[in-house]
Amino acid sequence: MSKQPDEDSDNRKEIVRRMLTAIGVEEEIIDSADNTPGPAGLLSALRLQLMGKRYLIVLDDAWNSDDFYQQLNSRSTQARNVIENLACSLPKGYGGAVIVTSRSEELVKKMVGEENLHRLPPTDTESCWKIFKDSVQEDGKQFPQYLEELKYEIVSKCSGLPLAAKVLGQIVNENSKTELYWGRR
Repeated sequence: MSKQPDEDSDNRKEIVRRMLTAIGVEEEIIDSADNTPGPAGLLSALRLQLMGKRYLIVLDDAWNSDDFYQQLNSRSTQARNVIENLACSLPKGYGGAVIVTSRSEELVKKMVGEENLHRLPPTDTESCWKIFKDSVQEDGKQFPQYLEELKYEIVSKCSGLPLAAKVLGQIVNENSKTELYWGRR
C-alpha cells in the first residue's frame, strides 16, 4: 500500500488499480473503468472480477487511516455502497480473505476489527541469519567468511524483521565492494 513516486495523487485509486493489475485485468479495461472521479469505476470493476471467486488480498504496509479502507471484514455487500469503500467491493461468501500488515495496531483494528488482529513476534536470531545468508548467496555467490564474524551485529540491526534481513543480504549480494559497507578496508 506504499505510495509509489509515479502514481496518481489519489492513493485509493492506485491501490485498486494495483489490485486489478495483480489479478490479470488488462490495462485497457482498467483505464476505461478509471474514467470516473474517485475510485467508483475501479471498485465496480474489482467487484465484478472477484464475484463468485475465492481470493486472497494482501494489503501490505497499510499507513492510511482513510475511511475508504475501514471495516474490510464488513458483511455489507449492497451494490449502492460499492463507491463508498473498499470493503463493499470485496464480495463475501465465496471464500475470499484479506490480510493487512501495518506498523500501526490501531489502524489494523479499524480495518479488520480487534477480533481479527494477529500480532506476529519478531523473527528469532537464527532465522534472521538464515534469511540474510540465503539472500547473500543468491545467484550461486559464495558467502564471504568475514561476515560470520559480524553475525550478531547484522542480526541485531535487523531487529527480528525478516524483510530487513533479506534487504541487507541483497545489498551485500549486489555490491561487489561489500567490505566497504561493513567497515573492512
